[in-house]
Order: sequence, then structure tokens, then C-alpha cells
Amino acid sequence: MERLKTWLSNLQDGLRSLSPHCQEAIRLQSKSLDQALTPWQRLGLRIHLILCKWCRRYTKQIRFLRQAAHDHPDRLTEASTHSLSAEARARIKRSLADDNQSRPPS
Repeated sequence: MERLKTWLSNLQDGLRSLSPHCQEAIRLQSKSLDQALTPWQRLGLRIHLILCKWCRRYTKQIRFLRQAAHDHPDRLTEASTHSLSAEARARIKRSLADDNQSRPPS
């Protein structure tokens, strides 16, 4: 049993040496959306995704956002017609003015 644990630990260490760090994995995922990765980059990224649940979660999120943008391209270019009411603008201005007055001079 101890041999199996040692073997698995050594295997995991070996895979980690082939795997990029999280920051590099995120960069590779973004890069892969625009262009093909090299075979070594793809392999390293796949190994990293097997080992890192946080980067797998990021992968799901980025795929969802890409799909949503693809499904609704009209929403990306539409300008918002919503604006604040005059009353809301006045409240914000008063709040900012009150905040600036309550700060000590620098």
C-alpha cells in the first residue's frame, strides 16, 4: 500500500513538472480562443486542468461567456438607452459632495 502511495505521489510530481502554473494556464486558455496552441502547450494545459479544479472552473466560465457572446451578438453592440433620473443624479451629486466635505484635507 505504501508503495502505491509513493508511486502515485511521484506520478503527480512528474505531471506537475509538465503542467504550467495557474497564471500561465489562464493565459493559454485565452490564447487558445484566438489561435491554435502548440502540442506541448495543449498537453501542459490538459495536465494542469486535470490537477487544478480552480482552472477547470475558469474554463467553464470562459466557455459560457464565449457562448453567450456568440448567441447574442446584437446585445454586445447595442448602446444602453437607460439613464438615471434627474432625482437619482442629484442624490449621487449630494452624496459625493458630502463625502468630499467630510474628508480631512490632504
